[in-house]
Amino acid sequence: MAPGEDDDATVKRLQESIDSDPDDASLRFNLGVLLWEKGEERQESREKAVEHLVIAAKLNPQNGAAFRYLGHYYTRVSADPQRALKCYQRAITLNPDDSEAGEAICDLLDQGGKESLEVSVCREASEKSARAFWAFRRLGYLQAHQGKWSEAVQSLQHAIRGFPTCADLWEALGLAYQRMGMFTAALKSYGRAVELENSRVFALIESGNISLMLGSFRKGVEQFQEALKISPLNVSAHYGLGSAFLGLAKECINSGAFRWGASLLEEASKVATDGTKLSGNISCLWKLHGDIQLMYARCFPWMEEFKLAETDEKAFHSSISSWKRIRCLAATSASRSYQRALHLAPWQANIYADTAIASDLNFSLKEDPDEDVNAWSLAEKMCLGAVAWAYLGKLYRQEGEKQLAQQAFDRARSIEPSLALPWAGMSADADFRKLKPDEAYECCLLAVQIFPLAEFQIGLAKLALHSGYLPSSEVFGAIRHALQRAPHYPESHNLNGLVCESRGDYQSAITSYRLARCAIRSFAGEVSESFLKDISINLARSLCRAGNVSDAVEECESLKQQGLLDTEGLHVYALCLWRLGKNDVALSVTRTLAAGILSMEQKFAAASELFQNSKISYVVSAIHVLDQNDRLESVVSSSRSSLTSHEEITAMHMLIAVGKLVKHGSKDCLAIQKGVDHLRKALHKYPNSSVLRNLLGYILLSSKEQRDLYLSTRCTFIDLSDHQKEEGIKSACEIVGAGTVACYSTGTLQWEILLPHLQTPVAFWIWSHPTAAKEFASRAVEP
Repeated sequence: MAPGEDDDATVKRLQESIDSDPDDASLRFNLGVLLWEKGEERQESREKAVEHLVIAAKLNPQNGAAFRYLGHYYTRVSADPQRALKCYQRAITLNPDDSEAGEAICDLLDQGGKESLEVSVCREASEKSARAFWAFRRLGYLQAHQGKWSEAVQSLQHAIRGFPTCADLWEALGLAYQRMGMFTAALKSYGRAVELENSRVFALIESGNISLMLGSFRKGVEQFQEALKISPLNVSAHYGLGSAFLGLAKECINSGAFRWGASLLEEASKVATDGTKLSGNISCLWKLHGDIQLMYARCFPWMEEFKLAETDEKAFHSSISSWKRIRCLAATSASRSYQRALHLAPWQANIYADTAIASDLNFSLKEDPDEDVNAWSLAEKMCLGAVAWAYLGKLYRQEGEKQLAQQAFDRARSIEPSLALPWAGMSADADFRKLKPDEAYECCLLAVQIFPLAEFQIGLAKLALHSGYLPSSEVFGAIRHALQRAPHYPESHNLNGLVCESRGDYQSAITSYRLARCAIRSFAGEVSESFLKDISINLARSLCRAGNVSDAVEECESLKQQGLLDTEGLHVYALCLWRLGKNDVALSVTRTLAAGILSMEQKFAAASELFQNSKISYVVSAIHVLDQNDRLESVVSSSRSSLTSHEEITAMHMLIAVGKLVKHGSKDCLAIQKGVDHLRKALHKYPNSSVLRNLLGYILLSSKEQRDLYLSTRCTFIDLSDHQKEEGIKSACEIVGAGTVACYSTGTLQWEILLPHLQTPVAFWIWSHPTAAKEFASRAVEP
């Protein structure tokens, strides 16, 4: 068409040219195209256009464009799909890069259901030309539809080179990557599709599903929320967002963030409920709602937002009742949702199990004074064989068949080592399996890490009490979690108090012990007197260590009136009386303790810390010196670690030496050699201790051996600058004088005995006044 020339003039000019040269194929083709384009307004123009295009195709059979227009005519005007297919086929055979003809023939084949022929056409065109991007695109779509994902990836990647901004291609490529398990590549492809068109709901939903599979629940929440902004009524987006919230809540719960997890579950429940309102006949939505409610019933924490004193029992009972009511309502809602899902899909076996678990939990949350603290609830859904063996072991254990329980737990652990119940069973039967305390603790810790059930966490704290791990962070975290999930168990508060006490938090321990009492009175029903006694003693001990000595004495006196003040209580009682200044009463209690105590068992380790005081250690050690049965040995040994200064350690060695003399001697004779041996060992560590040297010399004076008299004067250390005599302790001058006089009396006095001491005035006086010295020495050795 010449510049400035209209369509009619151009048609007239081309017609004149054809009249002059009717065999010119290009003139026929140009006129046919011009008339075809004008035919959008006038139908008769297209009829004339086809005439010229047919002649052009006959004159030039290699003109693929002419066949393309003919295909358009047979498709859109005459409705002859067979002729259209032949024309389009001819066009792409001549020019494989003709995307218009290629897309048209593919549309016709697709409408006719000739998928295999469509694949053949696209494959043929793609093999002929690497630039037939339309063929690669349609072939990629077809291969993705047929599930040939690896082939689809290759075709789609090639097609993207020709259509880099086609969001459909990126979305299809992401789907192919996803089906092949290449999730990272799929996320990138979906992300590119969303960048090109931010309204791609499918890409956002599938990206969210991949994020859930990869455990990126927070990212999944964002993607599903974006999808819902675009399509608020999309059921898949509701299901995905609810699942993402559920997964994120589980992460929070497993890390101990129960409150955060509960808030996420509330949002998840709302999303799932909205989904069921949009489509109430989809089973998976009802099951999701049931899963959310069941998790909420399990993890909803007890909100310990206030400090409860002894008089707040009504508030404590109200808070626990409210907590149980919320959990019970959630469990009931879960049961109903599972039943609705089961009604829609009765062939789903796992929904039956879910319904049973929800019903069991709902029943356990009812007000039942006989509720078993040690009952392990149905909690896990894993390998069916492993779970069956695990719960069979649980049943055997309840029936007292420990051998069969052991075999069942071992079988379950061999099938599925990541199942928590067999490990918990091993730790519970530690005595039967002859496990060491550390081994039992490790088994229970593994069970808690696999599945943080409140009963497992309470068991871990109990084992930690015997294995020395009570102050550890693992036990502290576990018992705090158990407290939030089982606040109606008195044992939870009692163990929490022991853990806080071991970490030096005595005020929290006092609060926990008082809450344990409230839980017993409100929820535990009948409990043993020993358990009540243990809690009272624990409370008294914590009060004492926190400085509330008067309150501790009241607790001990209350136990004494009930006849429940045992060995550990006497320890606490004596110490409290001592701190109040009631020394006579404290001494009386201590005598009772010394007469009746057998030994400090390991479970009284916390109480033994009360004796980590030098003054108390001296009192207990003095009592231990007179006890022939060594019943305070463990207490004395542990209390000596509190001695730090040189004077304290020296004084303790003196007590030990006296104990050796008394305990290893006979009725009429002291064990001189035992005392001497201990003091010699002590002097190896403290060779400059004048107190120990003088005591050794004094003991040697009592020996019947002639050589010991000589040794008593050598080991004694005389320091005239420190000549003040303490009451009850012989001075060095007295010991040396007594030894010298004794040697003089026996006629064995030697100069080498006195040589170390002759430089002192005292030694000169002894040498120059033997009679007076002998009389002085006789008084010195009097018992």
